[in-house]
Amino acid sequence: MSDVEKAQVKPEDIHLPANSYWPLVLAIGFGLIVAGLALNIVMVIIGVVITLTAAVGWVIEPPIPEE
Repeated sequence: MSDVEKAQVKPEDIHLPANSYWPLVLAIGFGLIVAGLALNIVMVIIGVVITLTAAVGWVIEPPIPEE
């Protein structure tokens, strides 16, 4: 029996985190910050608020999806 055959992994043994929109929101916030640095301070402030909100939301999100 080869090592590949011994290393068969069952799908129920794989753990993945729950789906989340917070990384996308965080990226949008970072994008606004960078764009605001080139354009105006209002975009920077909006980007910071969105980034902080997304970071906190992502941290307090439960790691296991509700069933």
